[in-house]
Amino acid sequence: MCPVNGLECNAPLTVTFTNPVNALTFGFVGDNDTGVIGTADVTFTGGTGSVDLIGDGNVFSAGFVDLTAFADVTQVVITMTNPVGLAFDDFTFTVGALAVPESATLALLGAGLAGLAFARRRTA
Repeated sequence: MCPVNGLECNAPLTVTFTNPVNALTFGFVGDNDTGVIGTADVTFTGGTGSVDLIGDGNVFSAGFVDLTAFADVTQVVITMTNPVGLAFDDFTFTVGALAVPESATLALLGAGLAGLAFARRRTA
């Protein structure tokens, strides 16, 4: 996935999805420095965003990247500042629209409107 030049393996990693995905997360591990050790640049329907990959300074401790705030992700480009590079694993996501509990939402809206009507009628 990246060109190896001696021990360096820190070329950007690009993950492109044929269909937009949601609830995207993944893990990483490497010879972690402390602080920002990379970034995940996200392209999604309607824009772009970025999330820092944070190292805790412990060698080979696992990190977790949560991109669930981005909907309909089409591409992620991971750039590493750590010269040794990072390993990525356990990409999880859902394809298509996020599930929306529409019946419960409509029931809650209906209960709220009924409550407003009752309160208005009571004061009149």
